This record gives sequence, C-alpha cells and structure tokens, in this order.
Amino acid sequence: MNRRSRRLPELDVAKGLAMFLVVFGHILKFKSPVFNWIFSFHMPLFFFLTGMTFRPEKYKSLGQAVKNKLRTRLFPYFAITFAGFVICLIRPSYRIYMVMTGVKNELLSIFYYAQPAGLYVGQVWFLAVLFFAETGFYLWHRRFRNSSLLVRLSTLTAAALAGIEFLPWVNWLMWKYRPLGLSSVPWKLDTACVAFVFLAAGYYAGRADLLNRLQPLYWLLFPLLVWSNYLFGPQAGGYSNMCDGVYPPAPLYLTAAFTGILALSLTAVKWKRWRFWQFCGRHSMAIFAAQTFVNYLVAEGYQLLTGEWLEPMLSVDSEWRALGFACVSFGIMVGVLWVYEVLKKRLRRRIS
Repeated sequence: MNRRSRRLPELDVAKGLAMFLVVFGHILKFKSPVFNWIFSFHMPLFFFLTGMTFRPEKYKSLGQAVKNKLRTRLFPYFAITFAGFVICLIRPSYRIYMVMTGVKNELLSIFYYAQPAGLYVGQVWFLAVLFFAETGFYLWHRRFRNSSLLVRLSTLTAAALAGIEFLPWVNWLMWKYRPLGLSSVPWKLDTACVAFVFLAAGYYAGRADLLNRLQPLYWLLFPLLVWSNYLFGPQAGGYSNMCDGVYPPAPLYLTAAFTGILALSLTAVKWKRWRFWQFCGRHSMAIFAAQTFVNYLVAEGYQLLTGEWLEPMLSVDSEWRALGFACVSFGIMVGVLWVYEVLKKRLRRRIS
C-alpha cells in the first residue's frame, strides 16, 4: 500500500504514451484500421491507470470522496470548457461552429450530455465520466470489498453488460423517440458503467503489483497481447468508441481492451526510465486539454505552407502522414510545456 502512495514513473510513462495515442487517434481518418486499433483500448487504458492510483479507503465518507472528485474532476471539466468557450469567441473560424451549435444546444451538451459540442474541447467528457466512475467505485468498494471473489466479479460483469449491451439500446431508443427532446441518458452514465469496470481492474492490478510481476515475461506476453488486441479489436470487433457508446459484443470489446491495456502498460514498465515520456505523463492533463486546438493550428500551418487543408479525423488519408502530423502537434505541446517548466524553475530560484 505504501508503494501506491508515491508517484510511479511507469504510470507517468504509460500516461505519456497513451496521450500520444490520443493525439494520433484524433488525427487519423475516422474508422481507418489504425484508428479502430487505437480506439479499441486507449480510453479504457486511462481509466485503468486511474484505478491503479485510486485509494477509496482513504476517504472517511461519501461526502469527502465526492468533494475531492468535484475539485479534481468536475472543476477541470468546467475550467477547460470555459477556456474553450473564450478561445472560440476570440477566433472567428472557431466561433462559426459554436454559433451553428446554438446556445441552447451547447448548454445542453455541457450540462446534460457532458460533452461540449462546438467548443473544440469535447474530450473533457473523460473528466465527467471519471467523476461518476470513481464515485461509483467508491460506493461499490465500500459495499463489496469484503465480499467473495464471485460476488465482486458478478457485480463488475453486470456493470460491464449494462454499459456495453443494455444502455446503448436505451440511448438508441431515446435518439429515435426523443423524450423531452433528449437523445441519450444524462452525463454519459452508460460510459461511466464501462469506465467503472476498467477502474476496478486497475485498482486490483495495482494492489497485486501485477505489472511488475508480469514484467519477466514481457517478451513472451507482448506479441501475444498485441496480436490478441488486434484480433479481437479492429479485426473482429471493428469500430468501438467509449465516448459515443459504440461497442462490439462485450466479450470482443473487453478482450481487446484488456490485452491492449496490458501491452502498453507492460511496455511502460519496460521504458520507465525514459524521462521524455515521464514528462509527458506528468503533463498529460495540459496535453489532453490543448490537443484539439493544437491539431487545428498545425493543420492551419500546413495549409499556409502547402495550400492543402487536412481536416483531422476526416481528410488525413495516410497513416504515415497522420503520424507525422501527430508528432508535430505533440512536439509543439511538449515543447511549450518544457519552456514553461524551465521558466517556472527560474522564477522560483529568483524568489528564493
């Protein structure tokens, strides 16, 4: 338990690698093979990593847990959303989409659907879902922590089936019949059910020190995990997306997600001394918040140089071109963050 109270470099490396996949995935052409591969596990990975550091036992009450998660999850959700709103007001080319969405629909997207529609920060849905997943896991842990393994697995399976198989049908019915003009369940609670399962898996993996125990078998496991992830993910399951609540059958989705999670997490343990990826992981929230704006700035710069417009997720038809695009975008964000850290250290030295 003490080991989990300090910062682990392998988790920072895993977050850094995962953030690069997020940036890359948001540039690749929608539903392309590599796009589907990344989307089969990259968001489940973030919930899994959060679970590895989540300690529900440190909260004395539900109120204390909720208060902490309001500060660390929902406050950043609204702060990033507000920043996106300000940027879209300033830039006319971005303002167009906000105006097209309309004030009523935008407010509904922010406060009901938990995903701003026209502000270029739609990725903040992750923070809202994380709030509900962590709160749900706290309650589940308090109720079932001393239950048998069978009971715990049964309840987690029920949550997975609810999020993957049942609630998407509820969303489809709401989309079709529009009760009260609404097209899905509120606050992405369907996604939170699935996130809760990955969070729980990460929690127990952390307690068991699973990644370090499996590390001696890395060169045996890694190719098997990658092959399984591809087989059950993009090849057999096709397109999946936690954000939109789109999943193949639960056995395919969960197998692909967990094998992808383990492949990258074990690689992160192998690369835990790489300071570059540690740095990226420590600043994953900033990269997470800025990625869409930076992707479009890179696209605008490319258009100025070549006269060709590359729309992220729509018109970048080559995986290699998308990879180069992602490297430039990611490099800009990391470079800015590095300069910020250097200036911050110098300022502290002067003050002290």
